[in-house]
Amino acid sequence: MGQAHTVANGGGRRRRLSSLCHPFGAHSRNLSATFHATDSEVHWEQLNVNVATEEELMTLPRVTRHLARNIVDYRQAIGGFKKVEDLALVSGVGASLLQMLRPEITVRRNPRPPPRSPMNATRCSPPLHDLELYRLVGPLCRRPVQPGKAGEEVPPGCLVVALWNLAGLTTDKASNPGVLEVVCRTALENGVSIIACQEICSKEALDVVVRELRQPQLEPVASWEPRDHQWDQCTPVPTSGPVGLFSGFLFSTSKGLKLVECYTVDLDSCNNGLAGPCPCVARFKAPGLEFVMVSILLHSLKAHDMEQVFPSFVSVLGHKLAGEEHVLLMGDLPPTENAVRTLSAMGLKLLWPPKPHDSTQVWCSEKLHKRTGRVRPVECGLRHPLIPCGWHWWGAVSDLAPLVLDLQLTPPETPHRGPHS
Repeated sequence: MGQAHTVANGGGRRRRLSSLCHPFGAHSRNLSATFHATDSEVHWEQLNVNVATEEELMTLPRVTRHLARNIVDYRQAIGGFKKVEDLALVSGVGASLLQMLRPEITVRRNPRPPPRSPMNATRCSPPLHDLELYRLVGPLCRRPVQPGKAGEEVPPGCLVVALWNLAGLTTDKASNPGVLEVVCRTALENGVSIIACQEICSKEALDVVVRELRQPQLEPVASWEPRDHQWDQCTPVPTSGPVGLFSGFLFSTSKGLKLVECYTVDLDSCNNGLAGPCPCVARFKAPGLEFVMVSILLHSLKAHDMEQVFPSFVSVLGHKLAGEEHVLLMGDLPPTENAVRTLSAMGLKLLWPPKPHDSTQVWCSEKLHKRTGRVRPVECGLRHPLIPCGWHWWGAVSDLAPLVLDLQLTPPETPHRGPHS
């Protein structure tokens, strides 16, 4: 349990009903026939640690990215685990954690065929058992904004954009009905037209969200008014930098918004020997405004590496965006005085936070600054009873709340000067 699971493909595993019914041990009795899962099904859906990726290993309880990387490195060094007990030899695992992981893992493929055909990740939707449970507990979740109240606080002539770190969004995490409801309803309730999504594990993960927004299957999404089924996404795969987590854009074309281009910026030209995450850049055209959004995620760099990478990073990005008048830069940036001076020297203005004490920041060019309105975090409606929170429920999609920003589509009026002024 712990985190959302990955779709079964090779050594992966899909969310299984036994995890939902027996969160506190394998010896708990079934709640009812509705939640029954056979032992053979449980065994088939164990995670094969000999083929699992780092992201799949992180779905196990108490397995961080650092520990998942240790497991992968040790596995490669010894040529694969011969038995489950070998996992205790990995640095950071030990006997106590192994005891917790034992029911969840295996070192060999189960030759027994699955009880039903595997799910295609590109056409992923919530499994039947998940939907049955969702119908039971879904009414417990009361959304902060009810249908028919959309955009009441959005000023006229504004385009709402957002930044949201989705904390390792896989296709299976996106297919969790609780996660899917929270992401979709948060976008709809706040009248958002563009979300810069961070920590995306695959393009297919955002496809799951787009499919639900276009053709809603969940009642809270389907009942939303006014309906907006014109959603799309763009998730360019970086050509360099760390592999695994990257950025993408989820956007609605209902207000005449068009995606002109979307690409990643190759930072190899920094020539500093350090591989930094590639910024994701998207150019959008809306009625009365064409602007560039840049999504940046630098938290994976160590502090001393950040000092070396950041000046070169800003130089490469500044060269790429030279001549752009309307630039919105959002994401994870170092909250240091040097970083603030460097970005200010590019002609950018800090929109969020009010003081640069937080790594989650929003900057914009001087010309776009005249068109910006409120910047605020979304603090309500981010939890759901079907999202795991350790060994409990009512978890959040991410530890980081989304930030929402208003952009004025029409240029601000120039103060009228009288003949004698």
